[in-house]
Amino acid sequence: MARLFDEKRGVMVTTSLKVLYSTLVYHEHLRLVREPSAMRLLLSGRVKRHVMFVRNPQNRLVSAWADKFLTYPRKLGHEEFRGWQRVQRLYLRHTGFPNWGSDEAIRDALLTISFPEFVNHLPAVYWRDEHLQPQYWTMSIRYRGVIPILPLRFDQTIRVEQMDAPALNDELGIDVVGVRCNVTEHPPADELFTPELESVVRRIYTRDFERFGYE
Repeated sequence: MARLFDEKRGVMVTTSLKVLYSTLVYHEHLRLVREPSAMRLLLSGRVKRHVMFVRNPQNRLVSAWADKFLTYPRKLGHEEFRGWQRVQRLYLRHTGFPNWGSDEAIRDALLTISFPEFVNHLPAVYWRDEHLQPQYWTMSIRYRGVIPILPLRFDQTIRVEQMDAPALNDELGIDVVGVRCNVTEHPPADELFTPELESVVRRIYTRDFERFGYE
């Protein structure tokens, strides 16, 4: 999860990884704050408005898979490569890949993880990485990102599929048209999901679907 604060407007923005995260971080007036700082800001009264961005859980998962298991591994050897990420190592461990593999072997192993394999391993790993954690978790301040300790109030919840771009720019200074960072190309979710895979996702993200009005 991520929280960003606009000091001038007194606006806190809450989002999850793979939900406009890179685009929001690009905006200079939004400062990333860790949970202790976010809690102090919220309790101090300096936050005048709290906005949350959410995304259809199925689309979010497709984007995470395409980014971490199709696109990013191919960056090995290029300047965009920043080392292997936690979500990738979690999956390698659960698929039996040895920890001592070379970067090239890791890349090749990641590229073999199909979307069905990615989804079927979710029950064992989703809670351990922020790319996969349910979005409703962001509605509380959480100890170590997992244990809820303080429920939060939101003034507005924005579904990225229905964003009013001009209003976002006018009211929050957030440009989601001219500034789009780390946009991952991927097939439509309905081309990848089978009823069996949908069942796995529904069990894990039930509260996301219900709380944010996704079918």
